[in-house]
Amino acid sequence: MQNCNNNTRQILDFLVQDRISSLTNENSALKTQISQSEQNAYLLAHLQPTPSPAYIVANPYTGNYGYGYGYNGNGYFNPGFGPGVPGFGPGPFNIAS
Repeated sequence: MQNCNNNTRQILDFLVQDRISSLTNENSALKTQISQSEQNAYLLAHLQPTPSPAYIVANPYTGNYGYGYGYNGNGYFNPGFGPGVPGFGPGPFNIAS
C-alpha cells in the first residue's frame, strides 16, 4: 500500500512540476513581449517625435463676438469687414450714423 501511495505521489509531483515549468515559461514570454512593446513605443516616441508648438497661441480664425475672421455666432462667415463689424456699413453695430 505504501508503495502505491509513493508511486501516486511521484506522478502528482511530476505533473505539478511540469505545470509550474510551463507557467514559468509562459510568464517569461509575456514579460518579454511587454518589455519589447514598451521599448518600441519609447523608441518611436523619441526617434520620430510629432511636432509640438513652441508656445500656445489663440486660433486667429475663430469668430470672437463678430470681430476678426471666421464664423460668427449665427453661422455666417465674417471676413473681418462689412456688416456686423462696428463702423463698417449697415448692420446692427453701425456706429458711423
